[in-house]
Parts: sequence; structure tokens; C-alpha cells
Amino acid sequence: GASNFRTVSYRYSGMMLQVIPSVVLDLGLDKIDPNARFGLSIGAFTHVTDKITEVRNSNTSDFVGKYSGNIPLGYSAALGVKFNLNDHLSLFGEFDCNGINYSPKKYKLTTYTENGVDKLSTLSLRQTETDFVKSYDASQSSAGSPRQQLRQTFPFSNFEINIGATFRF
Repeated sequence: GASNFRTVSYRYSGMMLQVIPSVVLDLGLDKIDPNARFGLSIGAFTHVTDKITEVRNSNTSDFVGKYSGNIPLGYSAALGVKFNLNDHLSLFGEFDCNGINYSPKKYKLTTYTENGVDKLSTLSLRQTETDFVKSYDASQSSAGSPRQQLRQTFPFSNFEINIGATFRF
């Protein structure tokens, strides 16, 4: 008999520029100077896309879409120490934590191909666009409006260790 072979791969990618207005606490000591920084992390130019590839028997379908809307907000905190070597040169080390997530408002399918042939125009608005909401009534949907789905969240949080040198003129 004929076999039904199917594989699906999901690939997400994202990037975000963060603006972090902060308050810095610096003791101002001469040689070894500990410091701390606390701030609000604001996401800008957030870019999240997905690519889904489905292979069923010998047919390959590719779906590419992008997420948009909403401004991510979070926090940033750091603890560090600066070693003042002389009046012009210092070394520093810092442990940094950024807590920020992204919950988009919309998703739009931008590419749909079957075996390399563009098929995006064959799909309805409901199949190509999604509005992310807090709650919805599934019985109130139609093919002529975007699909509704509960909010998704993408983590952009991270921990960092920063080491460097500062030169003062």
C-alpha cells in the first residue's frame, strides 16, 4: 500500500533593539568602585518571523509570516565594579539581567508556496492574518476577517557578563 509520510519543521527568528533609560548608583571611590544600574527596557524595531516547512510524501509547502504590533516593555538591572588604573584608564566588569517579552498584536502570512509555486493568493484573509486578543468567541468568525487567537509571548530576556575598558581624555 501507499505510505503517508509527513514532516513539519518550525523555525522562528527574532531581533529587537532595546532602549534602556536607567538610574546608575556609583559610589565614586578612587581605586575599586562598585556600581549598580536599574532601568526600564523598551523594545524598538522588534522583528519576529517564522518559517514552516511541511513535506508530505513528495510535496513541499513553505509558509513564512511576520508578527507585528505592540511595544515590548521590561526591566534591566546590573551590578558591576570599575577598577581605576590611573586618571585616564579603567577596567570594568558587570553582570547584567534584562527581562523583556514580546506579545504581538498581529500575524501576517507573507509567503505560501507549494513545490516552489506561489499559492498565497489562493488563501482567505482568515488563513493569512491573525489578531492576537485576550479572549474571543470562536462562533463569531468568518473567512472574510482575520482569525482570532489568544496572545502569544516571545521571550527576549537574557543574562550578560560585560567586561571592558574605559579611556577618559
